[in-house]
Order: sequence, then structure tokens, then C-alpha cells
Amino acid sequence: MKKSVYILIAALIFSLILSSCSASGDDKEATTNNTNDTEKTASNSISVDEKVLIERDGIRVTLKSIEKSYSATELKILIENDSETDITVRPYDSTINGIMVDNMYSVQVGSGKKANDSITFMNSALKAAGIEGIKDISFKLNVYVSEDWETIFDTEQIEIAVNGNADYVQTFDDVGVEILNRDGFRIVAKDISYDESSAWGSELSLYIENTSGEDITIYAENVSVNGFMVSPMFYCDVLSGMKAYAQISFWKTELDENGITEIENIELSFDIRYKVGWETILLTNPIIIYF
Repeated sequence: MKKSVYILIAALIFSLILSSCSASGDDKEATTNNTNDTEKTASNSISVDEKVLIERDGIRVTLKSIEKSYSATELKILIENDSETDITVRPYDSTINGIMVDNMYSVQVGSGKKANDSITFMNSALKAAGIEGIKDISFKLNVYVSEDWETIFDTEQIEIAVNGNADYVQTFDDVGVEILNRDGFRIVAKDISYDESSAWGSELSLYIENTSGEDITIYAENVSVNGFMVSPMFYCDVLSGMKAYAQISFWKTELDENGITEIENIELSFDIRYKVGWETILLTNPIIIYF
């Protein structure tokens, strides 16, 4: 029972971290704005071809179908575990139409058992990324021992073509102020939102492009709001060639403690690291964003 509680707490923390994800970095100043006007053609009638995604070490994962509902889009998956170990399967590094999109999925399968489950993409996350039609989905699978979390294997990126949206053209909302553009990394500050009912007092929305040829993780360092040092939540993985919409989230209690009722400026540096190994690729000079 205690272990189940620990796993639940870890999952909640991990989901909070993931939710913070979608010019030179030398002493840049910026003021934000926001406009967007695009046309898209999307179909609600979509399908996928049934196929085996991975068969290895007595473990088979089969894609069965795709289903849309008012709240989510789900990939239906069958997992067959003929190994001698109880396993857990978790997808990560998921993308839709070239955009990093978080998923909800983790399933345990006992030795000699099968499980039908779904990789779920919330429609709210698709809407936030400007995805109205799904043309392709990709992800990796992490398969590990349920008891001690030791990895059995990780797959390469699995590509899934979605039928029904051949004419759909994905657009990317990069309207805002470009605060970084160098070495294949581009970041645009879009807007800042306020929600008095949320633990997050404010969120700064970012658009990120990675054409560096490297899979990366981006952090925000030395962050201040109106001159006061703060510790926001921000962590964003962006695979090479992909885009992301992400948020830097500021705790309401921290803003209140510093008497900040309106954000006038944010100063920060971005620490861009290799996703594997975590070695820093680029640490920008301070960037100032004015509102």
C-alpha cells in the first residue's frame, strides 16, 4: 500500500512538471503581443492501421485503433506479456503533427497476462497546441520491471500514420516576441495569463522550435519578476525537428509574498541541455521581457 502511495505521488509530480511543457540570448529586451489568423481543414473521422509496434523479450505491443471523444483522443493498445516478469509500459517523447504533446498512459501487465488500454491525449492539450486534425503521432515506449522500476528496454521513436486528414495543414502559432534565435534554438514569448483560482498565479506562454539536430531539455534559471527572485515551474523536452508550446508557471503564493499584483517584467536565462546526459549546450545571457 505504501508503495502505491509513493507511485501516485511521483506520478502527480511528474504530471505537474510535464504540464509546463509547449534573436540571440545576449541581454535581450522584449515586449509581448498576440495575434493569429489561420485556416485549417480537419476531419473528425480518423483511423489507424492495426499493427504490431514492438515485439521483444517476450513482450508484444499492438496498435488496435484510434478513437475520438468530446474530451480526448485515444490510441487503443493491446499489451501481451509472455515474459517471466511483471512489467509496466509507459510512452514518452510523444508528438502529434510535429508538436510535443503530453499523453496520459501507464499500464502494468503481470507475467503471462494481457492488457487492453489507451494512450490518451486530452483535447485541451491539442487545442492549446493549435491541433485541429491529427495526421501523425509518434512516441517512444519505456518498458520496466513493475517491482523496482528497472528498465527492461526503451524503443526508438515509433511513427503512426493517421488516416482521414490527408488534406489537413498544420499551422504553428509563433506570434509574439522572439527572445532567442541561435544555434537551432528559437523561443518566442507569447503572452501571460492570470488565474486567481489557481495555485499558479500567472503563466508565461512560450513557443519553441528545435532545429539543432539534438534532442534537448530546456530549463529557466535565475528568474526574477519585477526585480524579485522567484522559483517558477518550467521544464520542457523538445526533440530535434519538433516544436513545443510550453508555460513558465509562477506560484501565486510567491507572487503574493513579494507584493506582486501585476507582472511588469520577467528576467531569466535559459539553460538548454542534451536530453540524454544533461550536459549544457547553451546557457543564455539574461533575457528581459516587458509587459
